[in-house]
Amino acid sequence: MNINTKIAKSMIDSIDNGQFFGVTFVKADGSIREMNCRKGVKKYLKGGEATYNGKNKNAGNIGVYDMVTGDYRCFNINRLQKLRVGGVEYAINQPE
Repeated sequence: MNINTKIAKSMIDSIDNGQFFGVTFVKADGSIREMNCRKGVKKYLKGGEATYNGKNKNAGNIGVYDMVTGDYRCFNINRLQKLRVGGVEYAINQPE
């Protein structure tokens, strides 16, 4: 199923904290990364400021907890290629 980034962002925003989901995206260096993640994980926070620009929603960054690496990561919604939620995979149509 194909969706655009606006719908993908809305779907990610509606995911309950603790629910697993997957993303495939292009990293800033141009490489592809797949990540199984969760939102709202606070157990391992050490305090301080985020090292990514996640507070600026215009930047498109979404902070998550990577279940494989056991660390906090972020991805940019504008570089998203696939979203996996509830056993369904969505391909992201990028604007041209």
